[in-house]
Amino acid sequence: MDINPWTARFTDAGIEAAYATEHSVQNRRRLCYLLWGVIGIAPFNIAEELWQNLVHGADITAILGIRLLILVIGIGLIFYFERIATLSQTPAIATVFVILAAIAQSLLLAKHPRHELIGPITIIGGVLLIYFYLPVDLQHRTGLALLTSLLLWVSWSFWRNPPPPPSGVFRTALWIVLIHLVGFTAARARQIEQRLLFARTRQLETALDNEQEARNHQMRFAQLISHEFRNPLAIIKSQAQVAQREAIVYPDNPAARTLLRRQKIIERAVARLETLFQQWLEDDRLASEELHPHCEWFPIGTWLTETTQPFTLQAQHPLALEIPEDVGEMRLYGDETLLSSALLNLLDNAHKYSPPKSPVGIAVILENGQFGIQVSDVGIGIATEDLARIFEKSVRLNPEGGTRGMGLGLYLVRRIAAAHGGRIEVSSIFGQGSVFTLWLPLSP
Repeated sequence: MDINPWTARFTDAGIEAAYATEHSVQNRRRLCYLLWGVIGIAPFNIAEELWQNLVHGADITAILGIRLLILVIGIGLIFYFERIATLSQTPAIATVFVILAAIAQSLLLAKHPRHELIGPITIIGGVLLIYFYLPVDLQHRTGLALLTSLLLWVSWSFWRNPPPPPSGVFRTALWIVLIHLVGFTAARARQIEQRLLFARTRQLETALDNEQEARNHQMRFAQLISHEFRNPLAIIKSQAQVAQREAIVYPDNPAARTLLRRQKIIERAVARLETLFQQWLEDDRLASEELHPHCEWFPIGTWLTETTQPFTLQAQHPLALEIPEDVGEMRLYGDETLLSSALLNLLDNAHKYSPPKSPVGIAVILENGQFGIQVSDVGIGIATEDLARIFEKSVRLNPEGGTRGMGLGLYLVRRIAAAHGGRIEVSSIFGQGSVFTLWLPLSP
């Protein structure tokens, strides 16, 4: 998105049109504020002129009549702008209003008896107001500023009676040139800055849309893969179950016992694959949607046993599940699917970041009316400076280590805990292991 350095506009007409459309409402609001501000000052100005006319006998009756007429036209212009005019008419209305204000002030500068000092101030202030606040593009703004300053300067310099001294006219002309340089430079820099911000915003929006589209493609691919794998896994699982029933018929046969043990391993491996596919789909969905838990009461002991079953007989990481008898009979109010996803993410992390054959423990805690699930490991641990950010989205502490993942697991655990009115805590010693505790309220 290239910007012309002199006009401070995008070189691409389409992008410039998009910028103008996006800022049209804001420009309309700014112009309304400017119009009402100028109109609000006008009555005080006219009242001061009436005072000059009545007390000092200054003959400015004609000027007052013209200025009152311009004031009425200006008020009508504002009402037309607010109620009838379209957004595309904003530059035209701004032009008409500036010309009316310039004419009104030029008449005052030419005839008012007490404007020797206020003349230059009015010229300089009007030019700066146009450059800094008029909501039109730089070329339009510069043209209006030049026209206004020229009209006001001619009125003050050549139409006054008595005229100002030549030195005053020359100094005022130099001041006007300087103010134009300052105003044009500042307005140009501000307009370029606004367009650069717009360009960066558009680039970020495009990148976000591309990322979202990529995630949608990934989710559709995951759903396809899950569907294609589900049927073969179901066949393997059913055949393993049939073989188990056949092996039970011959309990004293060593070969049958060996076959039965292997069939159970196959069945649990299939269950683990099914869990991984479901967790994959759930993680992608939950990372891109708002969480709306569908809560109901369910038994804690049964839920923990069924959720952790795919991990119980893994040879690489023995799982130690401790459920006190009084807790196993209790019931928890929550979304069983979401909480299972949170617990599986914690167990999956414990397996991924622990050395082979090291145990993974699950303990249940009751404290101050809250139910806690502790998942502990003796893995690589987490450095103290990283503890505060491990629950942020897409954070991976050791991406170059070869461990699979996208940095969403702990982020989802935190979101699921918060959606249930709970929290997730971690304590860790780098190089010795970590303990994650998922706290949930026992009652809604």
